[in-house]
Amino acid sequence: DLIDGSADWNNWQLVARATRLAGKTCLSILMMLLSRGQCVCTPDIAWEENREVVGGLVVFGLAAFGLETWGDSLVNTSTTEYVYDTRPGTILVAFDLVWFWLYVSRAFATWQAETRIKPRTFYMMYGFPCSLWFLALPSVAFLATYLAPWVRFKVTYILAGLTHWLTLSVLIHTFRPHVASGLYELSLHEYHAVRTDELDQLIKDDDFI
Repeated sequence: DLIDGSADWNNWQLVARATRLAGKTCLSILMMLLSRGQCVCTPDIAWEENREVVGGLVVFGLAAFGLETWGDSLVNTSTTEYVYDTRPGTILVAFDLVWFWLYVSRAFATWQAETRIKPRTFYMMYGFPCSLWFLALPSVAFLATYLAPWVRFKVTYILAGLTHWLTLSVLIHTFRPHVASGLYELSLHEYHAVRTDELDQLIKDDDFI
């Protein structure tokens, strides 16, 4: 029974880790799409133009899942090294810095190319601050090197979760209807309310016809 209970616990750990990393991957993909102006400057998403980045982030998420699963085996050994301080972990941290550079450079290029108020407002108020999302893993990995092994897991888990929560909170705030209408291109055409004098003129023209 003890062995079965331990196996069930390990299975639930795998499910929880897969769910957490899937959420992080989806959020990273969303951030990359926003950096290209998808949904900000246009109401549609050009998946074909972004398939390399989307595919790269999916592979990155799978690699992180494999690394952290392998890191669980280190707990049963005498090593006290943090999983993202290992050689494979350092490679993933370096790739995360590449994602950060891609996000910032693309968001800046989109901001420069846009002359409309909505997109420029989005990138100034929310787009560039959200770039910190891609610095979360490098920052946590750097901090973990100075933490004692017996407190490292709790601190890194809390910091990673807090960063995820803050980024999602900012995006959810921008998705609120009265906020989104001033930041995103929600339709192919923008419609404005007809003034009273314009409506009277339309009625007169209709009567004349």
